[in-house]
Amino acid sequence: MSIPHSELIERAKAEIRAEAEAARSRAPLPRIEPPPMQATEEEASRADGIERSRRSYAIGELTGTDYVAFVDGAFRALLKRPPDEAAASLQVRLLANGASKAEVLGNLRWSPEGRSNGVRIRGLLPRYLLAKLARLPLLGYLVDWSLALAALPLLLRHQRAAGTTSAAQFAAAEAGRQLLEGRLTATDQRAQATAEALRALEQALAAQAEQIALQLGQLREHELGPLRSRLDAAEGQLGTCLEAARDLAGLRHLVNGMNHYLASLQSALAGIEAAAAAEAAAGRALQAAFHADAAFAATRDAQRQACLAALAARLDAGARVLDLGAAGSAWLDALQAGGFDAFGATRSVDDLAGAATAVEAMARIEAASLDAVTLAFAPLLADPAGAARVLHAAWQALKPGACLLVRNDPAGWPSALVPPTPQQLGALVVAAGFEAPQLFEAAVLARRAAG
Repeated sequence: MSIPHSELIERAKAEIRAEAEAARSRAPLPRIEPPPMQATEEEASRADGIERSRRSYAIGELTGTDYVAFVDGAFRALLKRPPDEAAASLQVRLLANGASKAEVLGNLRWSPEGRSNGVRIRGLLPRYLLAKLARLPLLGYLVDWSLALAALPLLLRHQRAAGTTSAAQFAAAEAGRQLLEGRLTATDQRAQATAEALRALEQALAAQAEQIALQLGQLREHELGPLRSRLDAAEGQLGTCLEAARDLAGLRHLVNGMNHYLASLQSALAGIEAAAAAEAAAGRALQAAFHADAAFAATRDAQRQACLAALAARLDAGARVLDLGAAGSAWLDALQAGGFDAFGATRSVDDLAGAATAVEAMARIEAASLDAVTLAFAPLLADPAGAARVLHAAWQALKPGACLLVRNDPAGWPSALVPPTPQQLGALVVAAGFEAPQLFEAAVLARRAAG
């Protein structure tokens, strides 16, 4: 018995209204629990996602996905198997040509294989018949027009929902843009902090240069002042001699006096030179005595052990370590005793009085081949440009993430210079491209950046 077209259209309208009311109230679709399965069926369902024992679905459960995912779910629900390539391509082409999902479901449900499975889909039959009627000439046009008119409120609601979704996505994109701007601002702040650190380092170096110049001026004034006084006195006595030259006897007496005075002046100059040499020797002796003191040796040993412990925490046993400028062999021996493959490019601080020696030593080493470089920095701060070249050469010789240890060894500092603070050393190594500086009382340990 055939069903009148008007009745089919009324049924379709009623179902569309019912679905619209359900969407408005946002009530979840009822879920029909499948009957208990045997252990083998449960294992199969978990393996391929096919509920083989389930024989009833609501149409909304099968139309929630689109395109290939919809076709795959329809095959697994109605035919209880994954789709083959030819059949899946046919249904996808139907969707691409404007067919409805109800028509695709009906094609599968009332195919010979679908009828043998007998899966029930509530609400599918009226939609399927309407989809087939829509393919008839003229009548199909009237059916499509009637369905579109009946579904117009639902379409408007979907359009508003899509607008809300688009606004939400735009808001999320705006939030992402603001987050990116925040990160860019943080990057600019870090760059400004780095520039400020460089300016602070330049100011510190300029202050040290001024202090060195002042000390040199004071030293020259101290040494030349007495000699100038004696020369002024000699000029006065020479004038007196010229005035007395008219008397031959007095002139002879004055000549003899001048000879005696010149001898005394030479002796005084020799005494000044001897005093200066004695003062330098005393300074060296005082410095040697200071460094030989038991308290200083204990402090130096403690600092050395702290540096070795920090290196051991960051390096593996057998790590390749280059030492530059160690005063004597004690530090290099300590590195080797600590289990590192340590070697030195020079065994004396005096070898590093010029930065060219250190740069040349590291230029002979393969780039990015060292796990650590230890450096006695004392002789280099007198030449900031040379210090920058040495740190750059160390950066090239180190592996990404490797360590640089800058030891401010007081034994290598000239007495006229003021040793830098650990904060100043840390700012210098950060400006040279190193990061994460760890400050000690007389050393800085930093890591080579990965870039």
